[in-house]
Amino acid sequence: RQAAAVFFKNTVKAAWDESKDLEDRKGVVISPQDRNTIKTNLVELMCTVPPRIQSQISEAISIIAAIDYPDNWNGLLPALIAKFGS
Repeated sequence: RQAAAVFFKNTVKAAWDESKDLEDRKGVVISPQDRNTIKTNLVELMCTVPPRIQSQISEAISIIAAIDYPDNWNGLLPALIAKFGS
């Protein structure tokens, strides 16, 4: 599972920013539906996995937030508050 988390984080790092050339994104295109699914579930996932995986997911959240927050990820702050406020 840790290898999958590292792969996911690296894919996000390489391909999330659509302003990069496709070559810079290593030919990876993340569909709008996949982006929404990822953003909808990522905070919950981070809170339910072991610490080594949690650090990878946390970094993926940071990468996505740097690109999408607040305009394209307005649910991030409420999700974080809900998880860490309980």
